[in-house]
Amino acid sequence: MNQNEKIAVAVYGTLLTSCRADGLLPEARRTVFLRGRLYDTHRGYPTFEPDADSPSLVRAEVAEVDRETLARLDRYEGYPTLYHRAFVRCFDAEGREVCVALVYVMDRVPEEATEIASGDWRAHAEPSAGLLHLTLKRRWFDEIANGEKRNEYREAKPFWNARLSSGGWTRVLFRNGYSKTAPTMLCTIDEPKLVRDDSGAVAVWRIPIREVLYVHR
Repeated sequence: MNQNEKIAVAVYGTLLTSCRADGLLPEARRTVFLRGRLYDTHRGYPTFEPDADSPSLVRAEVAEVDRETLARLDRYEGYPTLYHRAFVRCFDAEGREVCVALVYVMDRVPEEATEIASGDWRAHAEPSAGLLHLTLKRRWFDEIANGEKRNEYREAKPFWNARLSSGGWTRVLFRNGYSKTAPTMLCTIDEPKLVRDDSGAVAVWRIPIREVLYVHR
């Protein structure tokens, strides 16, 4: 793969649009379907088992990425230790093959994993409605974990306005970085509120932290 070449990558879990790590991929994507089975690892992310002869379909998204983005995806997926790469055929909703794409899969499905019959990670994870996923720098992660920081803030830009104004948020899962093995922390929160920052000039979303339920480093 040369400097300017791009490669199609299919994602089926936490890299999907509106999922916690979607910022690692370009916004230009299309929905496709992969033949095989999707599993919930019960570790906060799924894995996919390709099977060209399977009648089961897994909903995915395909994006064209450059070498730099692919390197970021490798780090996020824990390649080649946790996940390895494979090439799979991608199909549209009518069953027509539309492309071949690289996909990240585990060498072996964990014993505790359970199959997601719908083949749709986003729909499967939706029962955790009320759970907000946020990424923090180490300093802020530690200060919340230690009880020093009681509010988290997000600038009132279109993405956060749409996401936080929907209401119903009761918990937040903080992650220190994008790696699957990054430290995590689960907290209960009060409803996010749109307020002004200390200068009074900038609108921000304030997310009040009620209680730290657990910290996993």
